[in-house]
Amino acid sequence: NAANKMIFGSGTRLTVEASK
Repeated sequence: NAANKMIFGSGTRLTVEASK
């Protein structure tokens, strides 16, 4: 699902930003 991928992508980015 494209929407699912988009949500996962933003979630990953948020996690990466938070772990800085």
